[in-house]
Amino acid sequence: LLNGSHTIHARCLLLHVLPCLPLGLQSGSSLWLLLPGFWPSGPAVSIPQNYTQVTVSFSAINFVAPEKTVFYYKINEISNEWINLGAQNFVNLIGLKPGNYSFQLKAANEEGIMSEVKTIMLEFHPKWFQTRSFKILLILLGAAIVYAIYKARINQLKKEKEIRTHLASDLHDDLGSTLNSVKVYANMAMIEKENSRYLEKIKESTQEAITGVRDIIWILDDKKDSLDDLLTRISLFAAPVCDAAHISFHSQLSDSLRNYKLGKEEKRNLYMIIKEAVNNSVKYAKGSSIRVIIDTKEARVAIKVADDGIGFEIGKVVEGNGLKNIMRRSTEIGYQASIHSAPGVGTTIQLIKN
Repeated sequence: LLNGSHTIHARCLLLHVLPCLPLGLQSGSSLWLLLPGFWPSGPAVSIPQNYTQVTVSFSAINFVAPEKTVFYYKINEISNEWINLGAQNFVNLIGLKPGNYSFQLKAANEEGIMSEVKTIMLEFHPKWFQTRSFKILLILLGAAIVYAIYKARINQLKKEKEIRTHLASDLHDDLGSTLNSVKVYANMAMIEKENSRYLEKIKESTQEAITGVRDIIWILDDKKDSLDDLLTRISLFAAPVCDAAHISFHSQLSDSLRNYKLGKEEKRNLYMIIKEAVNNSVKYAKGSSIRVIIDTKEARVAIKVADDGIGFEIGKVVEGNGLKNIMRRSTEIGYQASIHSAPGVGTTIQLIKN
């Protein structure tokens, strides 16, 4: 009407979402950003990786019954179903995985009339352990670990093969030589039937063959790989040999080394070295006692085989196969061998682990 009054019927007004939206990012302390309304398109709102909760707040205009406004939202990447919020005008987003999400919102008035759908894009940045580069690093690390385990297993199999080869060689040499001696003594015993000396030789050689086989079985036994087991085995061999030669035998092991584990090759060579040293002392030293002592020297394993025999001048003695074997075996397992002797003061062979 001109020059009159105008009447506005509030119930005829449709509900509309306010073109102004506050977006809160929370992680310990709150950060509030005021955005220029819902963006139908455009760049996504970036959510830093250190925020664990995002609060989206919104409002709508209802002149008649604002308290009866009902809000609905959905996130297409999570669900296609609209979620009824009632009169609640905010949504807390917690624990969303890194990625882009389209947050959609609509509202209805008391008569059920819906507003148009508004959309805003949210981009959640990944934490450092969720980034692609970190996952690639994990894959590479896992592959490196698997390869390292594979290489370690291959090296272990190679070492086991080398040990078997050495044991087979020792068995062939020692047992073959012993059995050949038994054959010779048996032939001589058949020729000289009244001479019992050859029967004694056969007995000794047979016992040596049995001892050699038992030694190899002991070396292969994984349950007996400690220094305590080594010294026990040495004592079982040396005590009767020394007793037969009227020589006292004494062994000693430091308590701190009692459970010290030996590798197969280390165990085998140490046993052969000490056995060789004891045999040499029994055969040539002409002493009254032999001592085998295992202790530590400067935090390293130190093994000593000593006798109180006649000794010798090292520079005047031609190095035989026994001494050469001791030096060779010790080098193979990472030990430093030294021989100390002088006329009248006995002989000491010492092994120190590098």
